[in-house]
Amino acid sequence: MALGKFIRDRFYYLPRKEIKLLRTGFSCTSLCHFIFLLVFFSTLFFGSHGVQAQGNSIGTTESLELRIASLEQKYDAQIISIMSNYFDQQKFFVDVNVNADMITETYSTTQNQVVRERQQNLVMPGLPFLPQENLQANGLGEPSTEQIISENILRMLRLNNLRIRVYADSSFTQQEIEFMSLIAGIAAKVDESRGDLVTVDQLKMPDFSFKSEGQKIELIQPANDTLMASLEQYLPGFILFLLFAITLLLSRFKGPSDADDSYRRQAERDSIRREIATPDFSPDKTQTSEPKNNTSTSSTLDELADSFFKSPKEIALLFEYWLEEDPSNGPKRSAKIVDCIDKHMLKLLRKELDPDKYQLIEQELEQLSPMSMEEKRELAGEFIQALYSKRAASSSNEKHSQLDLFKFLRHLSSHQVVSLLNGEDRNTSALVMDYLPNEKASDVFDLLSQDRTAEIMLGMTNLNQLSYQQHKDISTHLFDKATDIIEINREQQIGADSILPILQRLPLKDQRSYIEQLISMGSPVGNFLQNKFTTVEQIPKIDKSILRDSLQNIDTATLLAASKGFDQDIIDALFSVRPTRERKLLQIELEQNPQFSEKQVEHAQKTIMRAIRQTLTNQNSN
Repeated sequence: MALGKFIRDRFYYLPRKEIKLLRTGFSCTSLCHFIFLLVFFSTLFFGSHGVQAQGNSIGTTESLELRIASLEQKYDAQIISIMSNYFDQQKFFVDVNVNADMITETYSTTQNQVVRERQQNLVMPGLPFLPQENLQANGLGEPSTEQIISENILRMLRLNNLRIRVYADSSFTQQEIEFMSLIAGIAAKVDESRGDLVTVDQLKMPDFSFKSEGQKIELIQPANDTLMASLEQYLPGFILFLLFAITLLLSRFKGPSDADDSYRRQAERDSIRREIATPDFSPDKTQTSEPKNNTSTSSTLDELADSFFKSPKEIALLFEYWLEEDPSNGPKRSAKIVDCIDKHMLKLLRKELDPDKYQLIEQELEQLSPMSMEEKRELAGEFIQALYSKRAASSSNEKHSQLDLFKFLRHLSSHQVVSLLNGEDRNTSALVMDYLPNEKASDVFDLLSQDRTAEIMLGMTNLNQLSYQQHKDISTHLFDKATDIIEINREQQIGADSILPILQRLPLKDQRSYIEQLISMGSPVGNFLQNKFTTVEQIPKIDKSILRDSLQNIDTATLLAASKGFDQDIIDALFSVRPTRERKLLQIELEQNPQFSEKQVEHAQKTIMRAIRQTLTNQNSN
């Protein structure tokens, strides 16, 4: 009312026309009501939007955490489900940590829109009318162009990496731990380039022989729950308890004879069923024989799985050998060996197998029908026996003997193998050394120079890049070369057999000069004699153990007589293998210049050389 009075006093002297315009508007009370409602709804609208924005923020945070937790549980279930096929589920558990974040991607589109502006009248505040000069003529302004940008915001979950930790019982072996890590990685589809990591930790898990009742988890109700909400929550439990009480009450009034009769009849039927199903032999034997069979099967399959991890190259060579020799049945035979463990084990041979052969085996795996456990055990046992039968004997220790390659190497001596390696590249020489027994390979390395030995050893680290066909080609090439070496050696042996008796009767100081003369003339017999015939000048270079065995049956007088014609380095080498006291006595006797005839000296020297040559011959034959 005061506002109306103010308006009347303020505009009392205005013309009646303008005052009439004011009276046609709202009253003061209606205007106050309108302002109050406008403020109320504005506060309600903006306040609700603020709360809604805050709720959206909290919901987004909870949504990210819940999605990550759900994803981790799915990974846990997937890994446990697959690993339970191979290991006891009570002896391991899995913890997957997913590192992810919520990303926002904005898609923007831009378009142009023509805006036409209409000229507005100039309004003067405080005046109930417009002066004539403020009125604008009707008409449209000039059109203008405005850019409108529409944006669509999408929130997505981005997986950064996985951290898979498997806790296994300490009873698992290292082989089982490696297999467990492989299976966990395959189940979770880990990507090493993304930074995924799989670790297996061993700990001693307690063996609970009794089953304890699970602890009851009491759910704490929120403080804002009403009494009716609590009653609605516990209402199903009250109904079930009431039904149970009614059933128990009715059973008390009913006679117990019917229940006892039914229990007795059921017990009799169970007893008869057990008597029919139980065989005549002792159940203890049945219980012990079954685990033995299972243990044998598990041990065989574990050994086969261990071979895939430790000897993938040899398994790949054997598979390629099967595919080369029998193209029709080779892929199926190889696929059955892989399927004895798991189809995914073929991935361990991807780097070792030829891509075409790998694809053939992979296709055969997809078409392979399921096999029984007994059939798997039999195939695994035969394959392991074929793979390691030649390695069981430590005397032979021949590598890759199951491939029927490089068997001609057993007919070559260490010196002939050195001749075989002359002019060959690093990979060929490394392959030959890899096929040789360990002891023979060590003897060949002793005959080679250090640079050549280091080069061959470096080549042996890259043998996994050679396929079976390359093994076969190198074997064929070296077989022809080895045949020529053996033939040349036979000719040299025939020529040396006729020269050796004459060479042994020559004076000891002249034997080396005759051999050097044969070498200078280009005779292959000279090289053969240089490697096979030991001269007196080589005594200081002979190993002391060989000299000790050679002089074991030589008396002091013969050794003293032979020393009269030897150089000082030869005398020192011969005296060094004798006992200390005898060595001093020989030095004293030699300083007194004992007198021996030339025949005695020559006979003593030839006796010592004959003993040394005989010892070297026996060692080479062994």
